[in-house]
Amino acid sequence: IFTMSCINGKYQLDSHDNFEKYLSALGVPADKAAEMGKAKTVVEITQEGKQMTMFYPANSQRPEVKNVLTLGQETELTSAMGKHTVNLNQDGNTFKGVIKAAGKTMTSSFTFSESGFIDMITLGDVTATRRYKRI
Repeated sequence: IFTMSCINGKYQLDSHDNFEKYLSALGVPADKAAEMGKAKTVVEITQEGKQMTMFYPANSQRPEVKNVLTLGQETELTSAMGKHTVNLNQDGNTFKGVIKAAGKTMTSSFTFSESGFIDMITLGDVTATRRYKRI
């Protein structure tokens, strides 16, 4: 049985598919996309009601980042690509919605399980999948 407490936790990127291709579609230069593709991103996620906090500790590529979003509302966030907006809704153990970044609109979903979560993002005909394991 899935409970909201399954979402709260610390995760590390385990593997990904098409992430660099997705970054290129967003307009990220190839050398930067390759560097970003190698990062073993760590994120701490907590959810309380409609508030979701995603905390990324500082690493060699970026300073620490803390984003707080409100489910069901357009929220401005900061990522490696700069500022963008996200609007996610919750459906059981999946959060899905729309992200607007770099003048482009894409769809996104995060599906949580006991062992981690899968982050899928689609821009045009490119879908990137990133798998995170609970640590």
